[in-house]
Amino acid sequence: MALVSGISLDPEAAIGVTKRPPPKWVDGVDEIQYDVGRIKQKMKELASLHDKHLNRPTLDDSSEEEHAIEITTQEITQLFHRCQRAVQALPSRSRACSEQEGRLLGNVVASLAQALQELSTS
Repeated sequence: MALVSGISLDPEAAIGVTKRPPPKWVDGVDEIQYDVGRIKQKMKELASLHDKHLNRPTLDDSSEEEHAIEITTQEITQLFHRCQRAVQALPSRSRACSEQEGRLLGNVVASLAQALQELSTS
């Protein structure tokens, strides 16, 4: 039992943990991470479509394969744009946060931006 209300002791970390809901921007981070996973999945799908298209046994044009490649490319582009907008919007979700939460948010935004940059060049 804690001596101060609203604080519980975490025996593993040996520190006091305040029981507060997570900052509102955490939901945005979860959405971005979900979309990053979808981008990775779509990029694998696109690589498979390109491989299938390039290694087909005949040289005749296959507009269905080309159309699938085009659609998948557009989906990836849209996901990247959505992630970019979501990362840029994260700071606006952090109204009245503490200095530590503000620094944490800045680090999270930088990390997500770097991950998206690396993903876009792979």
